[in-house]
Amino acid sequence: MPFWGEYFVGRRALTCMIMFNWGILMRPISLFLLAFGLLVSSQSYGLDASGVFKKVSKSIYVVVSKDSAGQVIAQGSGVLVGKSLVITNCHVIKEAASIVLVQQDRQTAARLKNKDAERDLCTLATEQQTTALPVVVSTSSQLEHGQAVYAVGAPLGLELTISDGIVSGLRKATGGFMIQTTAAISPGSSGGGLFDENGRLVGITTYQYVKGQNLNFAVPAEWVPQVSIRETLEVKLRARREAYERESKSLGTLSSENRDGVEKQIRLSRKHLQDDPNHIPALFTLGFALSKSGNLTDAEAVYVKLLDSPANGIDDYFLIGIGALDLSGIYDSSGREDLARMAASRSATYIPDKLALGNYWSYLKTTDHYREALPTYRLATELYPKSPEAWAYLGACYRNLDEANNAIQAFKNATQLKPDYEWAWLGYMVSLRKAGKDEEFKKVARHLYDNQRDIFNNTVKLFTKK
Repeated sequence: MPFWGEYFVGRRALTCMIMFNWGILMRPISLFLLAFGLLVSSQSYGLDASGVFKKVSKSIYVVVSKDSAGQVIAQGSGVLVGKSLVITNCHVIKEAASIVLVQQDRQTAARLKNKDAERDLCTLATEQQTTALPVVVSTSSQLEHGQAVYAVGAPLGLELTISDGIVSGLRKATGGFMIQTTAAISPGSSGGGLFDENGRLVGITTYQYVKGQNLNFAVPAEWVPQVSIRETLEVKLRARREAYERESKSLGTLSSENRDGVEKQIRLSRKHLQDDPNHIPALFTLGFALSKSGNLTDAEAVYVKLLDSPANGIDDYFLIGIGALDLSGIYDSSGREDLARMAASRSATYIPDKLALGNYWSYLKTTDHYREALPTYRLATELYPKSPEAWAYLGACYRNLDEANNAIQAFKNATQLKPDYEWAWLGYMVSLRKAGKDEEFKKVARHLYDNQRDIFNNTVKLFTKK
Protein backbone atom coordinates (compact mmCIF):
# COMPACT_ATOMS: atom_id res chain seq x y z
CA MET A 1 0.00 0.00 0.00
CA PRO A 2 1.99 3.00 -1.18
CA PHE A 3 1.64 6.34 0.48
CA TRP A 4 3.29 9.52 -0.71
CA GLY A 5 3.94 12.26 1.75
CA GLU A 6 6.47 14.83 2.90
CA TYR A 7 8.55 14.02 5.93
CA PHE A 8 9.89 16.93 7.94
CA VAL A 9 13.23 15.52 8.96
CA GLY A 10 15.91 17.48 10.76
CA ARG A 11 16.00 20.80 8.96
CA ARG A 12 14.88 19.72 5.57
CA ALA A 13 11.74 18.54 3.81
CA LEU A 14 12.14 15.17 2.21
CA THR A 15 9.82 13.07 0.10
CA CYS A 16 9.66 9.34 0.55
CA MET A 17 7.42 6.58 -0.66
CA ILE A 18 6.65 3.92 1.87
CA MET A 19 5.66 0.50 0.65
CA PHE A 20 3.70 -1.50 3.16
CA ASN A 21 3.97 -5.26 3.37
CA TRP A 22 1.29 -6.35 5.73
CA GLY A 23 1.62 -9.35 7.96
CA ILE A 24 0.41 -11.11 11.01
CA LEU A 25 1.80 -10.12 14.39
CA MET A 26 1.48 -12.61 17.24
CA ARG A 27 2.94 -12.81 20.71
CA PRO A 28 5.32 -15.70 21.45
CA ILE A 29 4.08 -18.63 23.45
CA SER A 30 7.00 -19.40 25.71
CA LEU A 31 5.18 -22.17 27.58
CA PHE A 32 4.94 -24.11 24.35
CA LEU A 33 8.69 -23.92 23.97
CA LEU A 34 9.32 -25.11 27.50
CA ALA A 35 6.74 -27.89 27.34
CA PHE A 36 8.38 -29.47 24.32
CA GLY A 37 11.86 -28.97 25.70
CA LEU A 38 13.07 -27.24 22.58
CA LEU A 39 15.06 -24.54 24.30
CA VAL A 40 18.34 -25.34 25.99
CA SER A 41 20.55 -23.42 28.34
CA SER A 42 23.77 -21.83 27.24
CA GLN A 43 26.99 -23.81 27.56
CA SER A 44 30.38 -22.92 26.25
CA TYR A 45 32.45 -25.79 24.93
CA GLY A 46 32.89 -24.34 21.40
CA LEU A 47 33.42 -26.23 18.15
CA ASP A 48 35.27 -24.95 15.13
CA ALA A 49 33.65 -24.79 11.68
CA SER A 50 34.63 -28.38 10.92
CA GLY A 51 33.13 -29.60 14.19
CA VAL A 52 29.87 -27.71 13.66
CA PHE A 53 29.57 -29.06 10.12
CA LYS A 54 30.18 -32.64 11.26
CA LYS A 55 27.55 -32.28 13.97
CA VAL A 56 24.71 -30.78 11.90
CA SER A 57 25.33 -31.70 8.24
CA LYS A 58 23.16 -34.84 8.30
CA SER A 59 20.22 -32.70 9.39
CA ILE A 60 20.40 -30.27 6.44
CA TYR A 61 18.45 -30.78 3.19
CA VAL A 62 18.12 -29.24 -0.22
CA VAL A 63 14.45 -28.33 -0.66
CA VAL A 64 13.32 -28.62 -4.28
CA SER A 65 10.00 -27.21 -5.48
CA LYS A 66 8.48 -28.61 -8.69
CA ASP A 67 5.54 -27.60 -10.82
CA SER A 68 2.75 -29.89 -12.01
CA ALA A 69 4.92 -31.04 -14.91
CA GLY A 70 7.72 -32.07 -12.55
CA GLN A 71 10.00 -29.19 -13.51
CA VAL A 72 12.13 -27.53 -10.83
CA ILE A 73 10.86 -24.00 -10.14
CA ALA A 74 12.68 -23.14 -6.91
CA GLN A 75 15.36 -24.45 -4.56
CA GLY A 76 16.21 -23.68 -0.98
CA SER A 77 17.40 -25.31 2.20
CA GLY A 78 15.76 -27.07 5.12
CA VAL A 79 16.67 -28.19 8.64
CA LEU A 80 15.50 -31.32 10.43
CA VAL A 81 13.86 -30.07 13.65
CA GLY A 82 11.75 -33.09 14.63
CA LYS A 83 11.02 -36.67 13.68
CA SER A 84 10.42 -36.49 9.92
CA LEU A 85 9.82 -32.75 10.28
CA VAL A 86 11.84 -30.17 8.30
CA ILE A 87 11.67 -26.37 8.62
CA THR A 88 12.22 -24.07 5.62
CA ASN A 89 11.19 -20.65 4.31
CA CYS A 90 7.68 -20.53 2.87
CA HIS A 91 8.80 -18.56 -0.18
CA VAL A 92 10.91 -21.55 -1.26
CA ILE A 93 7.79 -23.74 -1.71
CA LYS A 94 5.21 -21.02 -2.41
CA GLU A 95 4.40 -22.15 -5.99
CA ALA A 96 5.22 -25.84 -5.56
CA ALA A 97 2.90 -28.55 -6.84
CA SER A 98 5.27 -31.10 -5.27
CA ILE A 99 8.23 -30.94 -2.88
CA VAL A 100 11.34 -33.10 -2.76
CA LEU A 101 14.00 -33.19 -0.05
CA VAL A 102 17.47 -34.01 -1.34
CA GLN A 103 20.52 -35.08 0.63
CA GLN A 104 23.49 -36.40 -1.29
CA ASP A 105 22.03 -39.12 -3.57
CA ARG A 106 18.81 -39.58 -1.59
CA GLN A 107 15.51 -37.96 -2.55
CA THR A 108 12.43 -37.93 -0.37
CA ALA A 109 8.94 -36.67 -1.14
CA ALA A 110 7.58 -34.15 1.36
CA ARG A 111 4.36 -32.25 1.94
CA LEU A 112 3.51 -28.97 3.56
CA LYS A 113 2.39 -29.52 7.14
CA ASN A 114 2.11 -26.06 8.72
CA LYS A 115 2.61 -22.53 7.46
CA ASP A 116 3.37 -19.20 9.16
CA ALA A 117 3.31 -16.90 6.15
CA GLU A 118 4.08 -13.72 8.08
CA ARG A 119 7.32 -15.08 9.48
CA ASP A 120 8.05 -16.99 6.25
CA LEU A 121 8.40 -20.30 8.07
CA CYS A 122 6.88 -23.58 6.89
CA THR A 123 7.23 -27.12 8.21
CA LEU A 124 7.46 -30.07 5.82
CA ALA A 125 6.54 -33.64 6.72
CA THR A 126 7.96 -36.77 5.14
CA GLU A 127 7.04 -40.41 5.68
CA GLN A 128 10.55 -41.69 5.10
CA GLN A 129 12.52 -42.36 8.26
CA THR A 130 15.99 -40.89 8.70
CA THR A 131 18.89 -41.88 10.89
CA ALA A 132 19.79 -38.23 11.40
CA LEU A 133 18.94 -36.60 14.70
CA PRO A 134 16.96 -33.33 14.78
CA VAL A 135 19.11 -30.32 15.55
CA VAL A 136 19.14 -28.85 19.05
CA VAL A 137 17.21 -25.56 19.13
CA SER A 138 18.68 -22.73 21.20
CA THR A 139 17.53 -19.12 21.65
CA SER A 140 18.58 -15.93 19.92
CA SER A 141 18.52 -14.13 23.27
CA GLN A 142 21.70 -16.01 24.24
CA LEU A 143 23.66 -14.52 21.34
CA GLU A 144 26.05 -11.61 21.64
CA HIS A 145 27.41 -9.11 19.12
CA GLY A 146 30.61 -10.43 17.61
CA GLN A 147 29.86 -14.06 18.48
CA ALA A 148 30.87 -16.66 15.88
CA VAL A 149 28.04 -18.27 13.91
CA TYR A 150 27.88 -20.71 11.01
CA ALA A 151 25.34 -20.80 8.17
CA VAL A 152 24.75 -24.28 6.79
CA GLY A 153 22.54 -24.68 3.74
CA ALA A 154 22.46 -25.17 0.00
CA PRO A 155 23.36 -21.90 -1.76
CA LEU A 156 22.58 -22.05 -5.48
CA GLY A 157 21.56 -25.69 -5.05
CA LEU A 158 24.96 -26.79 -3.74
CA GLU A 159 24.56 -29.35 -0.98
CA LEU A 160 26.04 -29.11 2.50
CA THR A 161 27.81 -25.77 2.31
CA ILE A 162 29.02 -23.97 5.42
CA SER A 163 30.01 -20.31 5.76
CA ASP A 164 31.29 -18.68 8.89
CA GLY A 165 30.79 -15.18 10.24
CA ILE A 166 29.81 -13.27 13.32
CA VAL A 167 26.64 -11.82 14.78
CA SER A 168 26.77 -8.24 13.50
CA GLY A 169 23.37 -7.17 14.82
CA LEU A 170 20.49 -8.31 17.01
CA ARG A 171 17.13 -6.70 16.24
CA LYS A 172 14.36 -6.99 18.78
CA ALA A 173 11.48 -9.03 17.43
CA THR A 174 8.40 -10.68 18.86
CA GLY A 175 9.68 -13.45 21.11
CA GLY A 176 13.34 -13.21 20.13
CA PHE A 177 15.83 -11.31 18.00
CA MET A 178 16.27 -11.08 14.26
CA ILE A 179 19.90 -12.02 13.71
CA GLN A 180 22.05 -10.04 11.33
CA THR A 181 25.23 -11.86 10.38
CA THR A 182 28.30 -11.54 8.21
CA ALA A 183 28.01 -15.24 7.32
CA ALA A 184 27.19 -15.45 3.61
CA ILE A 185 23.53 -16.16 2.87
CA SER A 186 22.83 -16.49 -0.85
CA PRO A 187 19.88 -17.59 -2.99
CA GLY A 188 19.33 -21.24 -2.10
CA SER A 189 20.44 -20.65 1.48
CA SER A 190 16.90 -19.58 2.42
CA GLY A 191 15.54 -22.00 4.99
CA GLY A 192 18.95 -23.21 6.10
CA GLY A 193 20.29 -23.17 9.62
CA LEU A 194 22.36 -20.62 11.50
CA PHE A 195 24.28 -22.37 14.26
CA ASP A 196 26.36 -21.23 17.22
CA GLU A 197 29.78 -22.60 18.20
CA ASN A 198 28.10 -25.55 19.90
CA GLY A 199 26.19 -26.62 16.81
CA ARG A 200 22.86 -25.43 18.20
CA LEU A 201 20.29 -23.88 15.91
CA VAL A 202 19.89 -20.19 16.71
CA GLY A 203 18.18 -19.03 13.51
CA ILE A 204 16.72 -19.92 10.13
CA THR A 205 18.56 -18.08 7.37
CA THR A 206 16.58 -15.82 5.08
CA TYR A 207 18.26 -14.33 2.02
CA GLN A 208 17.27 -10.69 1.58
CA TYR A 209 17.93 -8.33 -1.33
CA VAL A 210 17.15 -4.76 -0.39
CA LYS A 211 18.03 -1.61 -2.35
CA GLY A 212 20.80 -3.36 -4.25
CA GLN A 213 22.40 -4.79 -1.11
CA ASN A 214 22.55 -8.38 0.10
CA LEU A 215 21.45 -8.33 3.73
CA ASN A 216 22.17 -11.51 5.66
CA PHE A 217 19.46 -12.21 8.22
CA ALA A 218 18.16 -15.16 10.15
CA VAL A 219 14.83 -15.33 11.96
CA PRO A 220 15.06 -16.52 15.58
CA ALA A 221 15.00 -20.26 16.21
CA GLU A 222 12.41 -19.66 18.95
CA TRP A 223 9.86 -19.18 16.17
CA VAL A 224 10.27 -22.73 14.83
CA PRO A 225 8.02 -24.56 17.34
CA GLN A 226 5.40 -21.79 17.12
CA VAL A 227 4.54 -22.43 13.47
CA SER A 228 1.65 -24.84 14.00
CA ILE A 229 0.06 -22.82 16.80
CA ARG A 230 0.27 -19.54 14.90
CA GLU A 231 -1.30 -21.14 11.83
CA THR A 232 -4.41 -22.06 13.80
CA LEU A 233 -4.68 -18.65 15.51
CA GLU A 234 -3.84 -16.32 12.63
CA VAL A 235 -6.98 -16.69 10.47
CA LYS A 236 -9.12 -14.09 12.26
CA LEU A 237 -6.19 -11.74 12.76
CA ARG A 238 -5.21 -11.98 9.10
CA ALA A 239 -8.77 -11.19 8.01
CA ARG A 240 -8.90 -8.17 10.32
CA ARG A 241 -5.58 -6.84 9.03
CA GLU A 242 -6.52 -7.37 5.41
CA ALA A 243 -9.74 -5.44 6.00
CA TYR A 244 -7.72 -2.62 7.58
CA GLU A 245 -5.36 -2.60 4.61
CA ARG A 246 -8.22 -2.40 2.10
CA GLU A 247 -9.92 0.45 3.93
CA SER A 248 -6.61 2.29 4.34
CA LYS A 249 -5.96 2.07 0.61
CA SER A 250 -9.38 3.52 -0.12
CA LEU A 251 -8.49 6.69 1.82
CA GLY A 252 -5.82 7.68 -0.68
CA THR A 253 -2.52 9.47 -0.19
CA LEU A 254 -1.69 10.70 3.30
CA SER A 255 -0.68 14.24 2.43
CA SER A 256 -1.42 17.73 3.64
CA GLU A 257 -3.81 18.21 0.72
CA ASN A 258 -5.91 15.16 1.64
CA ARG A 259 -7.14 16.41 5.01
CA ASP A 260 -10.31 14.33 4.96
CA GLY A 261 -8.40 11.14 4.16
CA VAL A 262 -5.85 11.88 6.91
CA GLU A 263 -8.55 12.36 9.55
CA LYS A 264 -10.36 9.19 8.47
CA GLN A 265 -7.06 7.28 8.59
CA ILE A 266 -6.47 8.47 12.15
CA ARG A 267 -9.89 7.21 13.25
CA LEU A 268 -9.47 3.93 11.35
CA SER A 269 -6.02 3.23 12.79
CA ARG A 270 -7.04 4.08 16.36
CA LYS A 271 -9.99 1.72 16.12
CA HIS A 272 -7.87 -1.07 14.62
CA LEU A 273 -5.17 -0.71 17.28
CA GLN A 274 -7.71 -1.18 20.07
CA ASP A 275 -7.94 -4.86 19.04
CA ASP A 276 -4.45 -5.22 17.57
CA PRO A 277 -2.22 -2.89 19.64
CA ASN A 278 1.15 -4.19 18.39
CA HIS A 279 0.44 -4.05 14.65
CA ILE A 280 3.53 -2.22 13.40
CA PRO A 281 2.09 -0.99 10.07
CA ALA A 282 -0.97 0.45 11.84
CA LEU A 283 1.18 2.13 14.49
CA PHE A 284 3.36 3.70 11.82
CA THR A 285 0.37 4.80 9.75
CA LEU A 286 -1.30 6.40 12.77
CA GLY A 287 1.88 8.26 13.70
CA PHE A 288 2.40 9.48 10.16
CA ALA A 289 -1.25 10.55 9.76
CA LEU A 290 -1.13 12.45 13.05
CA SER A 291 2.08 14.15 11.93
CA LYS A 292 0.46 15.19 8.64
CA SER A 293 -2.57 16.52 10.53
CA GLY A 294 -0.32 18.77 12.60
CA ASN A 295 -0.99 16.91 15.86
CA LEU A 296 2.68 16.46 16.67
CA THR A 297 2.13 15.72 20.36
CA ASP A 298 0.05 12.63 19.65
CA ALA A 299 2.28 11.68 16.72
CA GLU A 300 5.30 11.76 19.02
CA ALA A 301 3.60 9.46 21.54
CA VAL A 302 2.67 6.95 18.82
CA TYR A 303 6.17 6.97 17.33
CA VAL A 304 7.74 6.44 20.76
CA LYS A 305 5.54 3.36 21.18
CA LEU A 306 6.44 2.24 17.65
CA LEU A 307 10.17 2.40 18.43
CA ASP A 308 9.62 0.28 21.54
CA SER A 309 7.48 -2.33 19.77
CA PRO A 310 8.86 -5.75 18.85
CA ALA A 311 9.16 -6.33 15.12
CA ASN A 312 7.92 -9.44 13.38
CA GLY A 313 10.13 -9.32 10.33
CA ILE A 314 12.31 -7.19 8.07
CA ASP A 315 9.43 -5.07 6.79
CA ASP A 316 8.55 -4.03 10.32
CA TYR A 317 12.10 -2.76 10.84
CA PHE A 318 11.77 -0.58 7.78
CA LEU A 319 8.61 1.06 9.12
CA ILE A 320 10.15 1.53 12.57
CA GLY A 321 13.14 3.21 10.91
CA ILE A 322 10.92 5.58 8.91
CA GLY A 323 8.95 6.36 12.07
CA ALA A 324 12.20 7.23 13.86
CA LEU A 325 13.13 9.46 10.93
CA ASP A 326 9.89 11.42 11.25
CA LEU A 327 10.20 11.49 15.04
CA SER A 328 13.62 13.14 14.78
CA GLY A 329 11.97 15.93 12.81
CA ILE A 330 9.25 16.36 15.44
CA TYR A 331 11.86 16.63 18.20
CA ASP A 332 13.94 19.01 16.11
CA SER A 333 10.99 21.31 15.40
CA SER A 334 10.51 21.82 19.14
CA GLY A 335 14.22 22.44 19.86
CA ARG A 336 14.93 19.07 21.53
CA GLU A 337 18.11 18.30 19.63
CA ASP A 338 19.42 15.59 21.97
CA LEU A 339 16.24 13.58 21.49
CA ALA A 340 16.26 14.36 17.76
CA ARG A 341 19.80 13.00 17.53
CA MET A 342 18.82 9.81 19.37
CA ALA A 343 15.82 9.25 17.10
CA ALA A 344 17.97 9.91 14.02
CA SER A 345 20.45 7.33 15.28
CA ARG A 346 17.68 4.74 15.57
CA SER A 347 16.56 5.53 12.05
CA ALA A 348 20.08 5.20 10.65
CA THR A 349 20.41 1.85 12.40
CA TYR A 350 17.19 0.42 10.98
CA ILE A 351 17.37 1.93 7.48
CA PRO A 352 21.02 2.86 6.88
CA ASP A 353 20.55 4.51 3.50
CA LYS A 354 21.69 7.93 2.29
CA LEU A 355 18.59 9.66 3.63
CA ALA A 356 18.80 8.38 7.19
CA LEU A 357 22.60 8.55 7.39
CA GLY A 358 22.64 12.16 6.24
CA ASN A 359 19.88 13.14 8.63
CA TYR A 360 21.77 11.66 11.57
CA TRP A 361 24.97 13.42 10.50
CA SER A 362 23.24 16.81 10.68
CA TYR A 363 22.89 16.41 14.47
CA LEU A 364 26.55 15.57 15.19
CA LYS A 365 28.45 18.55 16.58
CA THR A 366 30.89 17.41 19.27
CA THR A 367 33.58 14.79 19.71
CA ASP A 368 31.29 12.87 22.04
CA HIS A 369 28.61 12.90 19.36
CA TYR A 370 30.97 11.48 16.76
CA ARG A 371 32.18 8.81 19.17
CA GLU A 372 28.56 7.93 19.95
CA ALA A 373 27.77 7.74 16.23
CA LEU A 374 30.70 5.54 15.25
CA PRO A 375 28.95 2.18 15.90
CA THR A 376 25.97 3.28 13.81
CA TYR A 377 28.10 4.14 10.80
CA ARG A 378 30.19 0.98 11.19
CA LEU A 379 26.97 -1.00 11.17
CA ALA A 380 25.85 0.85 8.05
CA THR A 381 28.93 -0.36 6.18
CA GLU A 382 28.23 -3.91 7.33
CA LEU A 383 24.63 -3.72 6.20
CA TYR A 384 25.40 -1.84 3.01
CA PRO A 385 29.01 -2.69 2.08
CA LYS A 386 28.43 -1.36 -1.43
CA SER A 387 27.05 1.98 -0.26
CA PRO A 388 29.56 4.80 -0.91
CA GLU A 389 27.58 7.09 1.39
CA ALA A 390 27.89 4.67 4.31
CA TRP A 391 31.66 4.49 3.86
CA ALA A 392 31.98 8.26 3.41
CA TYR A 393 30.04 9.05 6.58
CA LEU A 394 32.12 6.48 8.46
CA GLY A 395 35.26 8.13 7.11
CA ALA A 396 34.04 11.57 8.18
CA CYS A 397 33.29 10.23 11.63
CA TYR A 398 36.81 8.81 11.93
CA ARG A 399 38.26 12.06 10.60
CA ASN A 400 36.50 14.11 13.26
CA LEU A 401 37.81 11.70 15.89
CA ASP A 402 41.38 12.19 14.59
CA GLU A 403 41.63 8.56 13.48
CA ALA A 404 43.27 9.43 10.17
CA ASN A 405 44.28 5.92 9.06
CA ASN A 406 40.77 4.52 9.56
CA ALA A 407 39.35 7.58 7.81
CA ILE A 408 41.68 7.03 4.83
CA GLN A 409 40.48 3.45 4.32
CA ALA A 410 36.80 4.38 4.65
CA PHE A 411 37.06 7.30 2.22
CA LYS A 412 39.09 5.15 -0.18
CA ASN A 413 36.30 2.55 -0.18
CA ALA A 414 33.76 5.28 -0.90
CA THR A 415 35.72 6.62 -3.88
CA GLN A 416 36.20 3.13 -5.31
CA LEU A 417 32.47 2.52 -5.15
CA LYS A 418 31.58 5.96 -6.53
CA PRO A 419 34.47 7.49 -8.50
CA ASP A 420 32.70 10.86 -8.93
CA TYR A 421 32.01 11.32 -5.20
CA GLU A 422 33.69 14.69 -4.61
CA TRP A 423 32.99 14.84 -0.86
CA ALA A 424 34.66 11.44 -0.40
CA TRP A 425 37.69 12.51 -2.46
CA LEU A 426 38.02 15.63 -0.35
CA GLY A 427 37.85 13.62 2.87
CA TYR A 428 40.35 11.12 1.44
CA MET A 429 42.88 13.84 0.60
CA VAL A 430 42.41 15.74 3.87
CA SER A 431 42.93 12.51 5.83
CA LEU A 432 46.06 11.64 3.85
CA ARG A 433 47.54 15.05 4.52
CA LYS A 434 46.59 14.82 8.20
CA ALA A 435 48.32 11.44 8.48
CA GLY A 436 51.45 12.84 6.85
CA LYS A 437 51.18 10.49 3.86
CA ASP A 438 52.40 13.00 1.31
CA GLU A 439 53.41 10.49 -1.36
CA GLU A 440 50.02 8.82 -1.37
CA PHE A 441 48.42 12.26 -1.35
CA LYS A 442 50.34 13.15 -4.52
CA LYS A 443 49.33 9.87 -6.20
CA VAL A 444 45.65 10.53 -5.48
CA ALA A 445 45.95 14.10 -6.78
CA ARG A 446 47.71 12.86 -9.92
CA HIS A 447 45.02 10.21 -10.47
CA LEU A 448 42.28 12.84 -10.29
CA TYR A 449 44.22 15.22 -12.53
CA ASP A 450 44.75 12.55 -15.20
CA ASN A 451 41.37 10.83 -15.06
CA GLN A 452 38.81 13.15 -13.51
CA ARG A 453 39.88 16.71 -14.17
CA ASP A 454 36.59 18.32 -13.12
CA ILE A 455 36.67 16.53 -9.77
CA PHE A 456 40.33 17.46 -9.41
CA ASN A 457 39.59 21.14 -9.93
CA ASN A 458 36.59 21.16 -7.60
CA THR A 459 38.39 19.11 -4.96
CA VAL A 460 41.44 21.35 -5.07
CA LYS A 461 39.19 24.37 -4.53
CA LEU A 462 37.49 22.68 -1.61
CA PHE A 463 40.80 21.42 -0.24
CA THR A 464 42.24 24.92 -0.45
CA LYS A 465 39.34 26.21 1.62
CA LYS A 466 40.02 23.50 4.20
